[in-house]
Amino acid sequence: MVIGSEPDEPMRAGVARAEDLLSGSLWVGGMGAALRYGTVERILTETTRQTLGVAVAPHDFRRCGATTAALRAGAHPHLASALLQHRDRRVTDEHYNRASTLSAAGAFGRMIQEMRSTPG
Repeated sequence: MVIGSEPDEPMRAGVARAEDLLSGSLWVGGMGAALRYGTVERILTETTRQTLGVAVAPHDFRRCGATTAALRAGAHPHLASALLQHRDRRVTDEHYNRASTLSAAGAFGRMIQEMRSTPG
């Protein structure tokens, strides 16, 4: 599909409509075909290993997104579930959301600092 190829729409190279950007495959190869999950996983894992020194898999990105959404959601408690397109928020909370663990670790760290700074 050529973006901007509707009969009543003038062709403008490099300008995409929102409908075109929000449909189709997210990850495509050089020939425009959708990449399979295994290919995307291999590319992400190998690229992060080479650039960061640590292999980061696609589900690691999902966990990061869910945790960040849960920590920053404010008035939107189900933002992480929506981000991951889970119908049941319990799936997100049980398998992806690490926000409560981070909050607990932060509280524990503050408690230890307070105990160290208190004489006696």
